[in-house]
Amino acid sequence: MKKRRQLAVMAAIWMLGGIHAAAAEQEASVTTDIQSGGVSIRMNRYGDAEKKQEWEDVEDILPGQEIPMITEIENLGEDCFIRYRIRAEAESKREIPSASFRGLPDDCVQKGEYFYDTNILEHGEKEELFTAFMLPETWEQEEEDEIRIYVTADAIQSRNFTPDFESENPWGDTRVQKVSEEEKENQLRVAVPQKGLCRVVVEGDRIITVPDSFFSELGTVVPGDTVQGEIQIENGCEQTEAVYWKLDSEEQTLLNPVELKIEKSSGAILYQGTIQEYQTDQFALLGRYSPEEKDSLMFTLHFPEEMDNLYRLLNGQMTWTFRAVSETQEADFLQEERRETVKTGEESHLFLLLLLMGSACLVLLLIRKRRADE
Repeated sequence: MKKRRQLAVMAAIWMLGGIHAAAAEQEASVTTDIQSGGVSIRMNRYGDAEKKQEWEDVEDILPGQEIPMITEIENLGEDCFIRYRIRAEAESKREIPSASFRGLPDDCVQKGEYFYDTNILEHGEKEELFTAFMLPETWEQEEEDEIRIYVTADAIQSRNFTPDFESENPWGDTRVQKVSEEEKENQLRVAVPQKGLCRVVVEGDRIITVPDSFFSELGTVVPGDTVQGEIQIENGCEQTEAVYWKLDSEEQTLLNPVELKIEKSSGAILYQGTIQEYQTDQFALLGRYSPEEKDSLMFTLHFPEEMDNLYRLLNGQMTWTFRAVSETQEADFLQEERRETVKTGEESHLFLLLLLMGSACLVLLLIRKRRADE
């Protein structure tokens, strides 16, 4: 009988960690998807004015001979501004003037080594950089020489960016980064940030979330963008309901540096900081609502201008969870939340304690068994 009693005690100790009180509250979630955009350009070069023949190296060039060389930039990504640098070098080190490039666009301004296009290049559009190359007629043909032409083009998103074409450095101190990853086809979705709406209705024995299409999918954002959303709360029950909420974004590269502000219609701020700093899995009280009472929750997401190519073409998700609890159930719900907080914060300590207690019981059993055998 003693052995049975000891086994029962040990089993009871191990079971303590798995006992939870169950409350009959209502819960619903809605997920907001966000995608970051990216600037992407491609250079095309043709050997004829109709752009049917791709460019091929020319063996013999004579001074004063105009060689068709249609060079253009195609925008595969977000609307952008472009700048480019063109130069020609001779193997003999003889200087080749920039006037050798013909057909430069009229809407470009030259500042230093770069030509800046003053117009926005929209997604899918193409811009010719120059159309031909010609050595000066005064170029003396002393011996065979090799000419190399170099073209470098940069692009920067036009949204949230205003160049100063009157200055000597129109793009300011912008640092142009190379995109190291391979381009992904059909990734681009252009969307102007708007305001999304989600209705949360407590009705009978359930809670309903009704997001509009924009709330569910905020679209494509770029550095400097600010997007907003509104969550409307409505109590359709015949009794007062407490509505709790929490936000889950997990560990996501795109959303970590994003600045989040959540406030009620009264102006009370529920949270302000980066999403990465939002480190709680616990529900927070949104408010207690009488029958037919309504309220709203506003959130603002700001994507810092400093977000660089590391954040391009990424996806992020935010899951909003709402829980409605009646007055008779709220005490049990809060008790459960406190228990979950303790469990989360001291999980490792509890595990070690149970492990030590279990080990002690096991050792005690082995000692007594050994004495009984003797």
